[in-house]
Formats: sequence, structure tokens, C-alpha cells
Amino acid sequence: MGEQCVGKTEAPFDECACVVCGDDIDIESWHPILADTDATGTFRLYPFCTTDCRDAWNSHRTNR
Repeated sequence: MGEQCVGKTEAPFDECACVVCGDDIDIESWHPILADTDATGTFRLYPFCTTDCRDAWNSHRTNR
């Protein structure tokens, strides 16, 4: 797979860090994730370290 994440579980790099603040995410513990299809039709997962970061990302996305 990719880079090692906090928790020593292999996962692609983009699943290891919060998409808002860049903090490491322990993927073995609960953390908020949103899923969406991007402009090219690719399914994407957006992981967040906290619900505050998820809400900030959602707010920014909604206000575009």
C-alpha cells in the first residue's frame, strides 16, 4: 500500500492526514470521513481529525 499511518496500519497517504489541517489521523480509531465524487468522476474519501475540521471543510465546500 502506501505510507505508514499513525496506528501502524498501512493505508494510502491521503487517508493518514486530515484534509483540512494536515494533522496525523490514527486510522485504527474513529474519525470523521466524507465521501464524494470529484470533477473527473473519481470516488474520493476525505478524512478529518475532528468534527470541527469536517465542518470547516463542509462549510467551505458549500460556500463555493
